[in-house]
Amino acid sequence: MQTSATQASSSLNWASIQSNIGFIPRSWQQHVVELLAKGRDVMLIAPTGSGKGAIFNLLVAAWPNLLWLAILPLKSLEMEMAARVGARAEYINSDHKSADVLARIKSDEVGIVFLSAEMAVGRDFIRLFEDEAFRKRLGGIVFDEAHTLYEWAVKSSFRPQLMELSGIRHILGRPSLAMSATLPTAHRTALKNHFELRNLETVDLGVNRPNLCIRIAAMQHSPNSFLDLAAWLPELWSVGEGEARHPVVPTIIYLNDKSKIQQLFGVLKRWYERAGLGGKCTIYTSESSRSHKE
Repeated sequence: MQTSATQASSSLNWASIQSNIGFIPRSWQQHVVELLAKGRDVMLIAPTGSGKGAIFNLLVAAWPNLLWLAILPLKSLEMEMAARVGARAEYINSDHKSADVLARIKSDEVGIVFLSAEMAVGRDFIRLFEDEAFRKRLGGIVFDEAHTLYEWAVKSSFRPQLMELSGIRHILGRPSLAMSATLPTAHRTALKNHFELRNLETVDLGVNRPNLCIRIAAMQHSPNSFLDLAAWLPELWSVGEGEARHPVVPTIIYLNDKSKIQQLFGVLKRWYERAGLGGKCTIYTSESSRSHKE
């Protein structure tokens, strides 16, 4: 007989889990999974790069007979996380929702499915919940990048379907995990109310990142010239005769205006070509093609 995560003993077989995932889980990762095993809802706040994604592997290994739903905000993340988890993971979105995909999700070979809130509350997926055997196999819901609930559905109406996740919670009656790198008070309140976190335990690792710093510099040139950026791109600095050029430093430059992004890309492209570094910079927006993003 299958055992739901709510009913499962908190004494999980970590030796077996570790052998299945191929790495030693950190103590806080084990703690989160143990809380879910006890039927607790969990709010996890952990810095980017700390290992939140490994929780998905742990869930699949800890409950090999169950299926977990992982709500993600972006298609690219769905594909990436499914690839990281491996053969027992599947993803479903508007570009990847064939009958074969849905059939595989219903089968025992899948332990976790990555999807958006829109797909989770959409007609195709809701039909799966009509199958009693499918409902019984569900372990719980993981809401990754959970800060988006407040930013995109409470504070604005950009992604209103995020508010409908509470309906899935009612259907499942299973423990839920909400994860994010940052959850201010307003975000936590929104999650408790709209993601219906009840028997809640908060695991907060803090947001201190000793490998990161913030530096603020006064602009010396017109914003439209982008010349101030050159101070942060040492590979573009002039070098004397016989001196080696500074190696290219991986850099992300963020702008919240698509027209400015195009303008900046044109400027950087010319700068890098002039420095003999053609092809070293590229552009990435929501309108970029799937092949370009990959």
